[in-house]
Amino acid sequence: MHVYSNNKTLFKDLNKAPKIIIDKKKYKELCNISYMLEYKTSQLNKKIKPHMNEDFLERVYLLGRLDRCIEFLQDDEHSRRAVFSNLYENQMGRCIVTVHAFIRDDKVHINEYYRSQEASRNFQYDYQTACLLMNKLTKQLNKKVGKITVMVMSFHKEING
Repeated sequence: MHVYSNNKTLFKDLNKAPKIIIDKKKYKELCNISYMLEYKTSQLNKKIKPHMNEDFLERVYLLGRLDRCIEFLQDDEHSRRAVFSNLYENQMGRCIVTVHAFIRDDKVHINEYYRSQEASRNFQYDYQTACLLMNKLTKQLNKKVGKITVMVMSFHKEING
């Protein structure tokens, strides 16, 4: 797994990535990568349109499922069990597969695993979703913001030609 510490390098490498065909469309793709997101409160109220309505419905589902993670962490702040699989079913399949929240050093950390992430059309929306998850966790648990780590199997963008 390649770990990116800086999103500029991530997008630069994506532009140099090999071409693949998905549903008869050409894409550039990086496989099996990981990157960090910086939590920004400025992301919370931005008007970012989802690429598809399914992305919006998936976000609503994920925020609702987070309550069980909060219960685990309220019962035991060192719990490693505050994890859930995304069971929301839509025509595209689940893009965000798993969300894992944990507390260490009085900070909430989130690990997200994506089956697929479209870089040019939905990256900002996914970024905002991660910030909304972090915001809900830190507010309800009365903890500080930790790291958001994202692992992606297929990070891709559509290309012409």
